[in-house]
Amino acid sequence: MKALTQLQDVKVAWEENAASVTIMSLLVGILFITMAYFVLVPAADGFAARVLKSLGCGALASLVVSILMLASYASRAQLRPELPQGWTDDMRVSLRQGRKDSEAVTLVMDALMDRKDLTSLIPTMRDDFGMTEDDIILAFDRVQGGIVRAITGNPENRPSKRKDPLAWHSFQIVWKGLPWGFLFSTRKKPSGLWHEWFEETREETNNSQQPAEQVQSEGAPSD
Repeated sequence: MKALTQLQDVKVAWEENAASVTIMSLLVGILFITMAYFVLVPAADGFAARVLKSLGCGALASLVVSILMLASYASRAQLRPELPQGWTDDMRVSLRQGRKDSEAVTLVMDALMDRKDLTSLIPTMRDDFGMTEDDIILAFDRVQGGIVRAITGNPENRPSKRKDPLAWHSFQIVWKGLPWGFLFSTRKKPSGLWHEWFEETREETNNSQQPAEQVQSEGAPSD
């Protein structure tokens, strides 16, 4: 059985973590090299000695930052919940030969933007893409999962391209349209049409749950 959004959307993409570590280490290294050369190392040491000492300070600072960041990512990965027995994190679906994951994602995202439900997609995805009903349900879920991950503005929420390609494609589409948080930040701000879709969908979900909660409270026996 395949695990759906609620369980899989806590995964961390290690390739993105590695890129973050590299960029941050380089920035810190450059900063410490500059500080060491102009502030920490005495000018009396001479040009060559100042350069070598500054490079040493920068390399040490980069190493410390890399170790701390990798340790943080590793600790978070250990806290990831284990999949229940019989479940898999492989979210791929089978498509008819000649069809691409990106085409399926575009179809689902167009339907979501038009506020269409899953039932409207079943005939097209079954006939044109050769998908089973289970795969159609999974595709509908994973595309939304990628959208929601992108809306968080956190690049660490990017799904695996190999194991969760539909979510990866929808994440990429939404991510490209989000503005950056601030200078040198790897995060983005939630905004735009897909953020509006997310807020509207969440509000509809909350409203649909309220009547059921009211019925339960009204039907509860009084003391």
